[in-house]
Amino acid sequence: MIGSIRGQIIAHDSDKVLVEVGGAATGGAVAGGASAALGGGIGYWVHVTPQTLATLMSAENMSHSKNGSAPSSTTSSGASSGTSKSFPVFFHTEHIVREDAQLLYGFLTQEERMCFSTLIAISGIGPQLALAVLATHSPHDLQTLLLDGDIDSLCLVSGIGPKKARQLLPILKDRFAVADFQSAEMSATSSSRAEARQALSELGYSAEEVQAALADVSSATDADTETLVKDALLLLSK
Repeated sequence: MIGSIRGQIIAHDSDKVLVEVGGAATGGAVAGGASAALGGGIGYWVHVTPQTLATLMSAENMSHSKNGSAPSSTTSSGASSGTSKSFPVFFHTEHIVREDAQLLYGFLTQEERMCFSTLIAISGIGPQLALAVLATHSPHDLQTLLLDGDIDSLCLVSGIGPKKARQLLPILKDRFAVADFQSAEMSATSSSRAEARQALSELGYSAEEVQAALADVSSATDADTETLVKDALLLLSK
């Protein structure tokens, strides 16, 4: 079930944040993950990617610094709880109901939530693996690598080895071929990127090095293979 939640972050753990809502949450996803009544509201643990947590904590620290308030402190349970004003947040959410739990997964963009929903609808991909995919690749990058048939980049995801990648690739490619995560201009460059990736791999660079280099140089939608390889080599030689 998809929805959204708006509230205040009052604590966080290594892979989730505790969001307090006071009846203002929207969407159908707020029924899961309830923690307790807090200051007149209800707390929901929302599972997030490491990148989302880092983004939120960075914004929280900037807010505390601007307001002259104290940073977060760690509780005995391992979660971190704010010592001053709570921190506002809005998540696009996915609510997953299991026999033993109701879980909320939160995303800062609708594209990430759509990507997550697409992933967990595929047999063999559960919520944790879907989060691991998003922790490694953005929706745009994931769609591009699937269109390219880039198994090496898919294997960068924790929990996906070569065998599983080969099994998932045709299914993922089919599902993501019609997903609206990127512009037509970005799709038009996929063949050039695939050729550039192959050329760099043949020169002896690892999949991780190639991915990082092309991520930095492939923003130009009209870049051809030769330009991509040349620019990537400049980065890789530093």
